[in-house]
Amino acid sequence: MGFLDEALVGERPFFLAVTPIAPHSNMNGTFGGGQGPLWMDEPIPEERHKHLFPDAKVPRNANFNPRNPTGVSWIHDQPYRNQSVIYYNDHYYRQRLRALQSVDELDNGFHISQHRLPPGKTCGFEEDIRVPFMIRGPGIPQNFIEKSVTTHVDIAPTIFQLAGIELRTDFDGTPMATVPNNTYKASDPYQVNNLWKKNHQEVKIFGHSMSKVISRLNTLLMVLKSCRGFQCIKPWDTLHPDGSVTSLMDALDSKYDTFYESQPNVSFGRCAYGYEIEAEGPQNAKIYRNGYNLEEWI
Repeated sequence: MGFLDEALVGERPFFLAVTPIAPHSNMNGTFGGGQGPLWMDEPIPEERHKHLFPDAKVPRNANFNPRNPTGVSWIHDQPYRNQSVIYYNDHYYRQRLRALQSVDELDNGFHISQHRLPPGKTCGFEEDIRVPFMIRGPGIPQNFIEKSVTTHVDIAPTIFQLAGIELRTDFDGTPMATVPNNTYKASDPYQVNNLWKKNHQEVKIFGHSMSKVISRLNTLLMVLKSCRGFQCIKPWDTLHPDGSVTSLMDALDSKYDTFYESQPNVSFGRCAYGYEIEAEGPQNAKIYRNGYNLEEWI
């Protein structure tokens, strides 16, 4: 509060963020008389909120505990959840809604029974990665909803633009654009159909084989894995400094097949508890220069 008192009497603008306790779950440490490992169980709401939402259930969308497994790797091996598990997950869902009441009404993504998964948020599914973001202030339209894809790195550039401040060259993101009708549409919004299967060669995207498209997308992911500043904003320019490729359609030209097929893929040497660069696998994608890989020039 001392910071706020000082800021209010000063003339310089200031920024204050409030970070409440996460309402995702309760970290229970009572196992083994407090000597065992922590485990995650249901969120604990305030006493005044315990009675709310008695009939709420996890939305029964197409990816809710599907009869046929979805996803890949260990997610594909998740068992079909029986009714007792579903009852508990619905209870967990209600407890999460109740716990949210004391910290406003929003929480970042959380899967609960989608793709047969127990409650969590460490996957790349839509339920995990979508985070609500609300902002108000000068220059922001009232009741405006932006649906284009944005990330955390776009927040600072957006605030700079609203404040009329020149963007820094080391920003990894760009201001959130208010472009009408800029929504991403999909035929599989609940991510239950895996196109990359044994018959993937039968699937065509933009008239090209799935493996050809995947090699380009894998390379984009490789750039974004370790990018900084301009590289994050213009990944195609990072791969093709001559400006010959500015879109996926450009990159699908057959003359680039060998270049993209030779790229390293994102991988990890081991699962570390934090960011340890030696465990992060390959760091940089190859660069295309005048028809040659950068390595062929050196």
